[in-house]
Amino acid sequence: MTTQHTRGRAALQDRVVQRVLGRSAVYEALALGLTYPSEASLERLAGLLADLDEHDVVRAYGLAPRLAAIAEARAAALVPDLQLEHNRLFQGQVLCSPHETEYERDTFAKAAQLADIAGFYNAWGLQTADARRTMPDYIGTELEFLAVVTRREAYAALRGWGDRRALASESTQAFLQTHPGRWVNAFATDLRDAAADNAAGRFFAAVARLLEQFVVMDIAAAGVLPAPLTARIPRPQDDEPMVCLDGEPPVDEDELFAEDESAAAPDVDLPAFPSFE
Repeated sequence: MTTQHTRGRAALQDRVVQRVLGRSAVYEALALGLTYPSEASLERLAGLLADLDEHDVVRAYGLAPRLAAIAEARAAALVPDLQLEHNRLFQGQVLCSPHETEYERDTFAKAAQLADIAGFYNAWGLQTADARRTMPDYIGTELEFLAVVTRREAYAALRGWGDRRALASESTQAFLQTHPGRWVNAFATDLRDAAADNAAGRFFAAVARLLEQFVVMDIAAAGVLPAPLTARIPRPQDDEPMVCLDGEPPVDEDELFAEDESAAAPDVDLPAFPSFE
């Protein structure tokens, strides 16, 4: 009886760990899908999509068609075309802003938002890497933060550390409610509307659709109610033509965070994530 009970608890624990790891992998896939495309980032993305095939989270959230659309669009698009489309969307005239505070109409609230986001990162021993000059409210950084915290939640669940698991879960809920959950729908709508009608544009539009559906589902599962931000206020159009970066990344996109050495990743079998300093 005891053995059967122990096996039942172990099976339940494994399902919990796998569910959280699946969520972490989806957040990481979204971060990779929105970062500046490179052979390395797209290869990591392909690996995550393969890991997520038939995963419990994918079935529970109904994500299979969204993941398939990303894989199909990626297969049809050349890397230089994806780079040019990324530049067109997010650089120059910024057809679609990837920054949370650009959707905040209250100018005085922007500084407070940035400080609050940085506070979440600092609380988990994370800081934006010096090699990557992005603001804390960059969509890819916020998504990677969620990937990291859910990954640590899975590790705590694996080790049976109830307090640490609860802390990670509560941090994810709080961050979703106060930051990504407020603006990803507006961002995803802008991205779908601005994406070009070609293979590269369809890739980013497919990522936007996954972002919308997954975050909405994860918010519902977390039981939080974010106060949504409305559509971004468009910037005045520049008279000068947009500067084309000709396929070169505006910043180093290899990593989002530098992580302190005391919070090293656990030595367990986890989905592929970007490396940290």
